[in-house]
Amino acid sequence: MLKTDRSKKKLMGLASALEMGMSYEGVADDFIINAARQIKTTLRGNIPLTEAEKVRIVKLISRAKARAFLGGPADDYQTYRVLDMISSDLVRML
Repeated sequence: MLKTDRSKKKLMGLASALEMGMSYEGVADDFIINAARQIKTTLRGNIPLTEAEKVRIVKLISRAKARAFLGGPADDYQTYRVLDMISSDLVRML
């Protein structure tokens, strides 16, 4: 139970970091991708989440994808594609 609590805290911390990173204009796409990958890796531990927590994670990743799509031409939509793959994996895992 203690390990699950720590994993859940880590996951929610990563979600908060992703959310904060998206609020600042100058944050690099690498930061957003890294945070999304860490969320995906943490979720592989089969952490029990409430529906509200699942919705929060899916909404965050969706917002990150939308942000990447809007800035897409600069990197040929590479960031969007990476986040789209991570998003698909997360939805399956949740």
